[in-house]
Amino acid sequence: MAKESFVFYKSFYEAIKKLNKRDQLKVYSQVCKYSFGEKTDDLDGVPGAIFDLIKPQIDANFRRYENGQKGGRPKTKTKPNHNLDETKSKPNVNVNVNDNVNVNDNVNVNAPAAGPDTHIPTFDEIALFCNQHNIKTDIKKFMQYNEGKGWSMEWTAALALWAQKDKDKKQEDRSKNRFNNFENSQAYDFAAIEQAALQRYMDGEPS
Repeated sequence: MAKESFVFYKSFYEAIKKLNKRDQLKVYSQVCKYSFGEKTDDLDGVPGAIFDLIKPQIDANFRRYENGQKGGRPKTKTKPNHNLDETKSKPNVNVNVNDNVNVNDNVNVNAPAAGPDTHIPTFDEIALFCNQHNIKTDIKKFMQYNEGKGWSMEWTAALALWAQKDKDKKQEDRSKNRFNNFENSQAYDFAAIEQAALQRYMDGEPS
């Protein structure tokens, strides 16, 4: 039976909200499609990396959902006791035996599918991850930054967020450069106009 709902954790939101609005929409859509068994898109770059971090938890929740659909331990049929007199004559030995089996294993649905990858990555590991997700960033700067702060979070998540910030900064720098180039071109044009007007005045031509 197809699922009608799925669990969306705050950790998903915290990771996704750091993306720009366009990439946020891509990841939200991918999470919904994957959770409901629909055909997913080919995400690369930072959105693809963020989704790959979320996907194992979705898979773990789906396995719990499937196990829940199967039900608990099958009920056993109680055989009738034909010798009632014999049963009554026997002493009641430890009738208060707790034979209640808890079918619900009390699974913590908030527990991650697997422990975070907390080891310190090598340059080659980071380069491979970037290549797989089409992430373009300065790996050496990323490693130096995290070595300085002590690798305080899972490295693939840290890399995805670093790459997004790096991408946003580059876009901001390009916008500033375009504005500065526009100002420079305008200043050059005004200077040329002033020079031409001055030349015409000196030549006695009407302005």
